[in-house]
Amino acid sequence: MSIVPCLLPKGIASAITTLSDRGAKFKILLLNNSNDRETTGFESATDYVKAIVDACHSSLQAEGKSISSESSWSDYVTHLIYLRDCPIPIDAIQLKERGVECVGVLPVGKEMVFEPRSLERVLSGVCSGRGSGLQRRATIQNR
Repeated sequence: MSIVPCLLPKGIASAITTLSDRGAKFKILLLNNSNDRETTGFESATDYVKAIVDACHSSLQAEGKSISSESSWSDYVTHLIYLRDCPIPIDAIQLKERGVECVGVLPVGKEMVFEPRSLERVLSGVCSGRGSGLQRRATIQNR
């Protein structure tokens, strides 16, 4: 996962965990459409978020900081935005239990890429606080 090396340098995980203290409410991950050579063995969206959480924990421990047993995955990722019908299984209920909201976006045609206007609407909805209703409608939880 290309993002993991970006999370390991000293101070990055600390900056992510303190974003809320500085007024940022959301830590949004846009999920790739499919697994690649760096994600061999990843079976679901949970594996992606767990890799980010684990990398942040490693970074914090390398700084000599302790990780609270009450630490939540939402300390690092609050929302996972994904393409509906992507080949990566989205285990929205399991992620929700860990504090991560899942929001599905319709892809552009058969290309399976984020459609800019749809993505903008979803991001605006999440960031404006309208996210909870949007998330319930957009996730696969209700299928």
